[in-house]
Amino acid sequence: MILHSLKDDVIPFADSEEIINNSGLPPETLIEVGSDHRLADEESLSVMLWVCNPLASGEKLSWLDDEQQSAAASSSNDKSTSQEDASYICDACGEEIVIPLDLTEDSSQSDVEDCPVYCAIASTPIDDLCDYKEGKVFFKPTLAFGKNSFRPTKQGALSYFLGGDEEFPEDTGFALKHWVKVRYDTMQPRTAFKSTAISPSRWGMST
Repeated sequence: MILHSLKDDVIPFADSEEIINNSGLPPETLIEVGSDHRLADEESLSVMLWVCNPLASGEKLSWLDDEQQSAAASSSNDKSTSQEDASYICDACGEEIVIPLDLTEDSSQSDVEDCPVYCAIASTPIDDLCDYKEGKVFFKPTLAFGKNSFRPTKQGALSYFLGGDEEFPEDTGFALKHWVKVRYDTMQPRTAFKSTAISPSRWGMST
């Protein structure tokens, strides 16, 4: 069943109509209800409950005949048995990303999934501020300690900010804490040696 509002200003109602047409499900499977995208009004919630009760109990849907009921069940079964998983390694952090494959489609499929730890988002400011692309960086994170006090590689920096790297088990994800205010001050880098630049900086953060 699909519940959708004609006044949805986020997803067009026509999208749901297209789903019904392409799925082979009867038109009665699409129920027009509500006055916005969220369907949080009393009428919409009542319709949701009305639809879910027979589905949860395994009863037939009273507004569909036997043939339509069979088609809806068949479509649901097809969807539940026609997918398997595939995986790839995230270029930014090395995490394995698992994505679903639709076995009813061609052998060549493409999909875009965000890294579950949003490493691509963290990767850009790390590149901009630390410039790991040029080589090792003498980066000492504030809360890092022990043998991993310094993070000369981008992998170590990502782990400090996001956690989840087995090589840095002490990292809990500095960037994932509930910071509400951040201040960053830096000075112009000065060259200490021919191939070394030193850039003092000061951070102020509060939760």
